[in-house]
Amino acid sequence: MKVMEWVYLCSAHPQEQECCAVNYMAHNLDLSTSLINNSKPFKDRSNISNEAVKHLGTIVRRLYRLFSHCYYSHQDIFLSFEEELCLCTRFTKFAKKFDLMSDKLFNIPADVIPR
Repeated sequence: MKVMEWVYLCSAHPQEQECCAVNYMAHNLDLSTSLINNSKPFKDRSNISNEAVKHLGTIVRRLYRLFSHCYYSHQDIFLSFEEELCLCTRFTKFAKKFDLMSDKLFNIPADVIPR
């Protein structure tokens, strides 16, 4: 999947490889759901261990890429959807509140996503 000049490789395959955007998105949503529902790293839903927080950082970083792709490749649709549901705004605030992703990786302009 490509976002601006970045190419993200899909880790859903035995060997990381490039996927088209829709497959990259489906793969990462499936992997994220599977990991969050795994009781090994997420034994207790109300008390998340440091080990599980590491997984959350990876999940958040990969899911944010989906928003980034949508913004840079389908901006009109993204803005319409975001105006109605504020999903990326809420996701970004969650990621920032719990410091799950480096600030330099948030690449959607601040005037689009209030931080």
